[in-house]
Amino acid sequence: MNILQATQYSFGLNDAWILDSGASCHIANQERYLSNYIPIENIIQGIGGKASISGIGELTLKVGTEIPKVKKSTKEVILKGDTWTQITLNNAACVKESPVNLISISAWTDQFPHHEMITMGDEIKMLDNNKFLALGQKLGERKSGNCWYLVATVDLAQHTFLTRTIQDWHMILGHTDPNNIRRLASIIHKGNKKAMIKLPAKETPKYDQHSCTGCLQGKSTVRPFLKNKGDWGPERGPCDLIVSDVWGPAQTTPIFWKQAFHILHRHRFPI
Repeated sequence: MNILQATQYSFGLNDAWILDSGASCHIANQERYLSNYIPIENIIQGIGGKASISGIGELTLKVGTEIPKVKKSTKEVILKGDTWTQITLNNAACVKESPVNLISISAWTDQFPHHEMITMGDEIKMLDNNKFLALGQKLGERKSGNCWYLVATVDLAQHTFLTRTIQDWHMILGHTDPNNIRRLASIIHKGNKKAMIKLPAKETPKYDQHSCTGCLQGKSTVRPFLKNKGDWGPERGPCDLIVSDVWGPAQTTPIFWKQAFHILHRHRFPI
């Protein structure tokens, strides 16, 4: 299995760890990844704008030196136990709005000044007193938006099989209803006699714990599209009524080789 497959399947979306030479601190997008967690309120500034830090803590990762292999017959992801090492990174910030998790190379080398990072072609090898500790792999080319992917995870047990979770499919399919995802998982494609999408066995029959902050906030008040121009109702303030639509997929392939969809908003500003 190549590094793209490892990113796309066995390591999921939320558990992707990207090496970032420009990040001032490590960033995790889920609080459960951090131990000794201290809630704080702060703002972090990045290229994409500002984001809120909800807390800081210690980030414990299992880092690997080899790309996971896939057993063709069972689609089981084989992780060699002797190639994984546990490492704890201090002062990691929890930024729930971040689409991926970032590992600050600067913060890493500050905490472990004896570690060496050797770049050879599309690989970064991290050494601890000449012992091969972790592997980073370059994804894509600079012109299409590349990054360095760290072979790491917070939980080796969650990568047993080559599947995406309901949470992953919910994001991929544009925040669709989890019931629709389960329905797709039960439909057998006539051509290859396989399910259209595959879910972990524990999530196939029932999954009541699914929650999405974006859905809860964005769909808390839903209004129908207007049929006539005079149906605006009582006077409202700027952005009180927002009409949105979806455009895509994009023709240009961006980072991670995904064809992006864009949500278009039209704001109603009373004159």
